This record gives sequence, C-alpha cells and structure tokens, in this order.
Amino acid sequence: MRHRPETPPVLFLLKFLSPSPPKPLRTRNRIMSSCCTVSDTPAKPWDLSREINPDDKRMVNCNAVDVNQLMPIKYHWAWEHYLNGCANHWMPTEVPMQRDIELWKSDALSEGERLVIIRNLGFFSTGESLVGNNIVLAIFRHITNPEARQYLLRQAFEEALHTHTFHYIVESLNLDSREVFNMYHEVSSIAAKDDFEMRLTEDIMAEGF
Repeated sequence: MRHRPETPPVLFLLKFLSPSPPKPLRTRNRIMSSCCTVSDTPAKPWDLSREINPDDKRMVNCNAVDVNQLMPIKYHWAWEHYLNGCANHWMPTEVPMQRDIELWKSDALSEGERLVIIRNLGFFSTGESLVGNNIVLAIFRHITNPEARQYLLRQAFEEALHTHTFHYIVESLNLDSREVFNMYHEVSSIAAKDDFEMRLTEDIMAEGF
C-alpha cells in the first residue's frame, strides 16, 4: 500500500473551503493582501512608512499608535508580566477539597472558627469581583499601550479566577451561596470595606476624567 503524504491541516481546510488553491502571500517589501478582505485585491497598498515606531508608544494619552497593534513592543516589563501570568496559570478545581470537606463536616472547628471562615468567604467572594471590574471598567480604558492592556486583561482574568475559587469552596463545603455572596449587602463591615475600595477609583471612572 502506497503511503500518501499527509496534508497539513491548514492547507487541507483552505483547499476544502476555497474552489481554487490559495494564493501565497507576497513578500514584505511588496503590496500585500489583507487577511480581512474577501478578495485577493488589497484594500490599500502596504505603506512601509506607516509602520509604527515603538518609541511613539505611550502608557496614557497616546493618539499616535493604534492600541490594537501589539508589536513592536516598547514596555517589555508589561509583556513579561503577561507571560509570567500565563506560565502560572491554574484553575480552582485543580485543588482537591476532600480533606477540607471532611474537616468542615467534623466537630473539629468551633462556631467562632466557622464564622471567621464564612465571613472571609463573604468578603472576598465579592471583593475579588470588585477588583476585576475596577481593572476593566476604571483602569483599562485609560491605558493606551497595547502590551500593558494585554497584561491588564490577564490580571482581570486572575481576579475572575479568584471569584471562581470562592464559588468552588462554597459549593464544595455545601454552604448557602446566597448567604455568602450577599454578605456585602448584609454585613456592615464588609459593605464599608467595599465602599472604601470603590472610592479609590471613583475619580477615574467619572465622565470627563
């Protein structure tokens, strides 16, 4: 039986979806077709003079560079933070809860200790959501640097993971989720802390900042 060379998946899909073989991209120093147009005719000639200079990038108040163009990078520390966050990726469900469940069901914890645990869950369950929303709604829109935005999106995801973590704990210990997640409305000390945190970014969320 003759061995047929395997077609790379991308080329196979292109052949399947297109009535004719795809045309190769032209080299960098020639006119290039846009990947976003429906035809092979470029919308505009590729103007090399329009390539951005990374020195023109600014963290805030930058109108000279498109925030959607990541490369070339100016603030390498921001990209490193993003990569480090990705390298440390984890999910709450990776942490086994069996011993915690057994401890919670036993008589080893006093009522005071149980209250401390539940109050901590109540505070952080909404506190982490508050931080994530602050990153996206208060800070992100003022940042005009794409690599810094990339890291902020990763950081916002980390805050979402923290909220997921408290949901996972509450669910694993079979606690009343309505009681825990509503504490920032019902417990005055938690509500006061949340109000304090919100005031820290109140100014930059205001219209016309």
